[in-house]
Amino acid sequence: MHCYRTVKNARAMRIPFLAILKDNGSSSTQYLSMQESRRSHQAAQRLQRPARLPDETPGARPDQIPETRHARETWGSTVSPASRRVHSSDIQNFPQPGHECQQVASSMPDESAQVRFLIVGRTGWIANMVAELLEQRGERYAFASFRLEQREACERELDALCPQRVLNCAGVTGRPNVDWCEDHRRETVRSNVLGVLNLADCCASRGIHLTNFATGCLYHYDDGEHRPTAEGGRPFTEDDPPNFFGSYYSRTKAMVEELLRSAFDNVLILRLRMPVSDDLSPRSFVTKIARYEKVVNIPNSMTVLTELLPVALDMSERGLTGVYNFTNPGSISHNEVLELYRKYIDPKFQWKNFTLEEQAKILKAGRSNCELDVRKLLRDNPGAQIREVHAAMEEVFRRMQAKGVKPLVAP
Repeated sequence: MHCYRTVKNARAMRIPFLAILKDNGSSSTQYLSMQESRRSHQAAQRLQRPARLPDETPGARPDQIPETRHARETWGSTVSPASRRVHSSDIQNFPQPGHECQQVASSMPDESAQVRFLIVGRTGWIANMVAELLEQRGERYAFASFRLEQREACERELDALCPQRVLNCAGVTGRPNVDWCEDHRRETVRSNVLGVLNLADCCASRGIHLTNFATGCLYHYDDGEHRPTAEGGRPFTEDDPPNFFGSYYSRTKAMVEELLRSAFDNVLILRLRMPVSDDLSPRSFVTKIARYEKVVNIPNSMTVLTELLPVALDMSERGLTGVYNFTNPGSISHNEVLELYRKYIDPKFQWKNFTLEEQAKILKAGRSNCELDVRKLLRDNPGAQIREVHAAMEEVFRRMQAKGVKPLVAP
């Protein structure tokens, strides 16, 4: 449910922000030890007019609409009749910026009214898929309105909502690709480094768990032990130091990960790679390589979002922290992905290969190619359904075919 609202504190400060709130009607949540002493200040109790879904919000970007609807198609929709909007008059005793949620924990009549998840990055592809999954689960969640680097706005919103968990899906990847970051370095640092550290610090000072959707594009195959596994090499673990610095984007991601690991004990870092959805979203890796005239044929780890986003929410619920390689087990080559696209979506599809050296001549920034070791992820999520990447990708294309996904049209 999207709604703009204005919250007033004792000094009549006005802070607009966009929120989606869901109530699962249950107060049986097992709080983590870091959250047991915290209760949110008073929250909304009265029902408001029917909610709008994210893709129905006035002013929403057109390219968000099919992506949001895709997520609803993937996981289904169970919009709860308990959905309700918070109104400015319902929130009292708004804390001054910098107060910890524990310090403003006035009695809350209904614990289930508390925002459980705050999603940062409301215009993003993955953020909207996460929101739809939370909606399907009947969770109470909100979209943050602040930008990562806006500290005062971040503090105000955290203090207003006192979320139990924050999910950071924001960051700069570059449009149409990471080459953009090479010419926009300050903007990239501002978001990917300073902004993420700002959010982590604001959450840490309030005892809030933060899940940071990060990247595994920190590595690259070498001629030593990190050759492709088909050639006898071993995948990269969470403890291997980054060895890929060919793009400014990856350098900022490696920098912020090291700082998060060394300074914050409230952060879960999930390293995604080449994420794939059950449609042909412009952000899906399948769409990207299917639009290239030529591709390199090299095996890579990939993240099938339909399988792994539910695991991310479960890990956040359990309060896990530290770094996890967040991909399906194994690696799959680009040619194998395109063969699946031809088999299930476009029988007439053709493509050409070229070498890494030829690719480098047309790109401003290098590209990471690697396989990540996911034994830690599987060990700590024993009940999760995370299939080997070939099986998972085959299912992705079967689901697309069943939904009648049409071949891509040349831009």
